[in-house]
Amino acid sequence: MFFERCPAKINLFLKITGRRADGYHELESLFAFLDLADELTIVKSDKFQLEIKGEFAQKIDPQNNLFTKILDFFVAEFDIEKNLHIKIVKNIPVSAGLGGGSSDAAYFMHGLNQIFALNLSVADLQKISLYFGSDIAFLLQKKAAIVKGRGEEIVEFPEFKPIPALLINPKIAVSTKEIFAAFDGNFSAKISKDELLKKDILELLNFSNDMEKPAIAALPLIAEILQNLRNQNAKVAKMSGSGASCFGIFANENSLDLANDFFARNFPNFFVRKVKILSNL
Repeated sequence: MFFERCPAKINLFLKITGRRADGYHELESLFAFLDLADELTIVKSDKFQLEIKGEFAQKIDPQNNLFTKILDFFVAEFDIEKNLHIKIVKNIPVSAGLGGGSSDAAYFMHGLNQIFALNLSVADLQKISLYFGSDIAFLLQKKAAIVKGRGEEIVEFPEFKPIPALLINPKIAVSTKEIFAAFDGNFSAKISKDELLKKDILELLNFSNDMEKPAIAALPLIAEILQNLRNQNAKVAKMSGSGASCFGIFANENSLDLANDFFARNFPNFFVRKVKILSNL
């Protein structure tokens, strides 16, 4: 049996620096983790079964998802058995800029590697992961990192203390593909990895998310969430990934608690959670 918690990722900044010939955008970002995770269990069985539970289970298509796509690839490439009972408990909002599906995919690949003793290295798995998504390569490792290119250039970031934050998601899915397609092409200047690694975490938190503008155009509610975080005295208020999840960082625990109470009271249908931003797992 294989069991793992699949952590959410968060973009502490996100810059779009160009577009490649293959159509993918070039990015620069600092990826870290949240203490919010899905739960994945894999056991060998006499038939294939995908069991989806949890708050966001209804958002996953049991017929068309990364589990089945990755499993089909591994069956064809490594001649493994397809008869597995896969259970995923979805605690991370879906299509939310938090990499929940990518994290599930990363740990599913780890699980297949372990259960079938394939002896693939993390680098091997990261190479395979690019067939299925840009965030998965980062989530195959366990340390915060500067991520560049389309997600394949990963450099570990120096360790930092856990950062308390308030996570807000309106429970409205945002299409990453559509948000990137709507990006206006006003690319940010590139910054070298060495220069980014020299910067303090708080300095990088003040860098922008270039996806906020097209995401707000698609879902104006994001702007309302960010403004309310600022109104609640967040020192940092920004969106993660392509949205719609936003997060606020506050001067102290009391301010964070007051903001949490405000959102829970005024936006009862939102996903509101006090979290910690982590540099390693």
